[in-house]
Amino acid sequence: MAPDTNMPVAKSEDDLRDIPKWAGRYAQNRTLRIVVALGIVLAGAGVFLGLGYLSAWTFRSENRLLIWASLAALWAFVGWWLWFSFVGAARLIPRITQRLYRADGSVSMGGAPDTELPQVPNLAICVLLLFAVAHMFLTQRGALPERYLQPISVLYAVPFMLWVGLKLRPSPRSPFMFLWPALFVIHGVSIVAGVPISRGIAFDIFVPTVGYGLIAALAGHIYSRVALRRLRALAATARPHDEAEG
Repeated sequence: MAPDTNMPVAKSEDDLRDIPKWAGRYAQNRTLRIVVALGIVLAGAGVFLGLGYLSAWTFRSENRLLIWASLAALWAFVGWWLWFSFVGAARLIPRITQRLYRADGSVSMGGAPDTELPQVPNLAICVLLLFAVAHMFLTQRGALPERYLQPISVLYAVPFMLWVGLKLRPSPRSPFMFLWPALFVIHGVSIVAGVPISRGIAFDIFVPTVGYGLIAALAGHIYSRVALRRLRALAATARPHDEAEG
């Protein structure tokens, strides 16, 4: 049978050329693994804060048994958290991410599964923690103004965020994740400019670090859903063209 020359082939050919582009955009922005990781950090911080308040309450009660029990619980959690940060997270987070993306199927870029947890070199983490601890110590001692705690942290936190964003393996690396350091810088500049958003050490460091990371990762995830919808629409319109050629 001769092919139907009236069939709108040109549009289908354009759709076929667009499929790899949108597939790449979808794969690159599957950022739920970052949402999961930061969600765990948020939950861990909540537990740590709760145990800290519990320890403070037991010290006021002057009950030795309660004091030692609360301190044991606090230090046990700190030990578990260190183990989880360097070992456990690499097992748990990919499993959760795979479940979240189960309906979408698997995607890989550069030969690496996108659900695998990006590996940050331990040395980089240690250097960041060293800067953070030194910064906190100098602030508590009065050598650095507490009001400018977050703006000063921009000097070492943002280069770390940028370096990690460029060096993370495996790929993909969503461009939306660069919103993270950008919003962090805007937050610091706003404080220096006098905008009344400073709320103390815990708020000024934890909220911008975790909160802006979640915003960036969720922006990437939303875009991935748009890309997936576009990809499925292109595949559906290209299918009749493939069947006609067959």
